[in-house]
Amino acid sequence: MRTSQRSLALSAAAVLAVLAGGIAVAAPAQADTAVTCTDTSTPDGSISGCMAAERAMYWVNANNGNGVIYDQSATFNSPDGVPYRSDCSGFVSMALHLTPTGLDAFVTGDMYEANGFQDVAKDNLQQGDILDNPSAGDAGHVVLFDHWTDSTHTSYWGFEQHGPSGSYGTSYHVIPYPYFSGSGTYYPQHYTKLAPPAVPAVYGQGTGGRIAAGVHADSRVEVFAVTPAGGIENKYETSPDGTWSAWNGFGPAGTAVAVATGRHADGRLEVFAVMSDGSIMNRYETAPDKAWSDWYSFAPAGTAKSATVGVHQDGRLEVFAVTPSGGLQNKYETAPEKAWSGWNGFGPAGTVDAVTASQHADGRLEVFAVMSDGSMQNKYESAPEKAWSSWNGYAPAGTANGKGSPGTDSSGVHQDGRMEVFAVTPSGGIENKYETAADKPWTGWNGFGPTGTTTTATTATRHQDGRVEVFAVQSDGSIMNRYETKPGGAWSGWSSWAPAGSALT
Repeated sequence: MRTSQRSLALSAAAVLAVLAGGIAVAAPAQADTAVTCTDTSTPDGSISGCMAAERAMYWVNANNGNGVIYDQSATFNSPDGVPYRSDCSGFVSMALHLTPTGLDAFVTGDMYEANGFQDVAKDNLQQGDILDNPSAGDAGHVVLFDHWTDSTHTSYWGFEQHGPSGSYGTSYHVIPYPYFSGSGTYYPQHYTKLAPPAVPAVYGQGTGGRIAAGVHADSRVEVFAVTPAGGIENKYETSPDGTWSAWNGFGPAGTAVAVATGRHADGRLEVFAVMSDGSIMNRYETAPDKAWSDWYSFAPAGTAKSATVGVHQDGRLEVFAVTPSGGLQNKYETAPEKAWSGWNGFGPAGTVDAVTASQHADGRLEVFAVMSDGSMQNKYESAPEKAWSSWNGYAPAGTANGKGSPGTDSSGVHQDGRMEVFAVTPSGGIENKYETAADKPWTGWNGFGPTGTTTTATTATRHQDGRVEVFAVQSDGSIMNRYETKPGGAWSGWSSWAPAGSALT
């Protein structure tokens, strides 16, 4: 019960293909990492899943990243200097900060429906739960669950300490559910002192256009841009408010003309790509801040020429799509993380050219539509999750470019809850209009720049520290940016953010 029948250590960075019950299980094309946090747990006390992962990673990273040598008769220290037996159950005991310790640590049979462990449904597994084979002797084994690889729940990222004895045995890698074929029967178990997973706050802003910006559960901003060749590239903060990565190919196959993104109630980002035939494809994080799914079909050809995402107070995503004929349709989650509705006509009368949406401080979603004459109309929920108002005039003809690119208008929400709308003008400038206080009257329109250039599309987002940042696509395909120097404070000047040819104009 202290060793594993599994004797091959697998790299988390490698592409893994293992036959599990005759089914090939493939790891994501990129290495994954566990979500960890500062460990403040105490022996046999409440512990969060990220703290258990933090403790498990201590053994994974031991011995210059080789892990801990597997030995049922030896011990290795925890991060706080307490020895635990260096086999599978000793490792899990260490990660969950259990007693007893040393060579007397629990064995696999102690972790099945006993000592604070209880049965849990497969789909309710959370970071820090275990998959336990309680068989006696060397047939037993236990694995610490981290997160699913994707929504199919057929494989997961997990931690384990495995034999053979005398070899480095600590691994963090993809495992087919519940474990590799031929290794016995494994039972999902929940440790009752494991704290419920933290639920990320609903981020009430989605974006869409030639560029879109999403905010991860860990507060890193990520920008998605449609390229002149019709691909999508992404660029993200390497840490909240930190430096930016390089541009990366993001797909999908085919020719994209617009992109939109929003964050689910559980913290996962989802990206929607409007294709040249009017279809929409989607791709999402398999878990917050984790690997991305493949691309899937979300709407058939002829559905849209551009789209944006709104986020309701309860965390439901809603997609608003400008149709090829200039109408506006919407499609929404029927409940957070649940099935989507069908497409519905959303109005207004007339010809719509672009759309954006944001959530007010009081939780009401509001939608702004640019019309073909350059006027703007708005429509809002009468209360959070309640009936929509009629369409209203928001800006007169000629305010926005009514024959522009996807992303002619965008909206952002300040740290103090004030909403701000940005509109690309017919002459290629940007004007802004904002609430004077959260949910209060709007200012007039103001020049926002940049000068000496021609803007074709814009998007806005908010950083972890509360600063709003605006990105503007220029006629040469470059991207410029401008941001608040502090939350609610003065704006910086415009800066070059991406060179010519980065984005479709």
